[in-house]
Amino acid sequence: MVNPAPGSAPIARERTLALRVPLEWTLDGLCPVVGACTKMGHPIWQMSAAQFKGELRRVGMSKRRLAMVLHVSRSTVYRWATGEVEIPGPVAVLMRMLPKGWKP
Repeated sequence: MVNPAPGSAPIARERTLALRVPLEWTLDGLCPVVGACTKMGHPIWQMSAAQFKGELRRVGMSKRRLAMVLHVSRSTVYRWATGEVEIPGPVAVLMRMLPKGWKP
């Protein structure tokens, strides 16, 4: 609960995801990712199942661990990896930005 101003009702805060990321992760860190996607001719927020699996291998993270980090079910990550469900744009951007060997 957030402490409201005196005389007003408390405000419930939604659960948010807090990732520990390197301090250099700014828009400058995103530029190489955007540049690579632009050269390949697709938007940064679009990712195929094959690209998703490749990013998982590059980062060295299992589907189970990614599900825990993103607070989604393992079946959701499995569906992304098989192409059964489209990978959400923010997940595609995050996967491209994670450095090789990143540990949450």
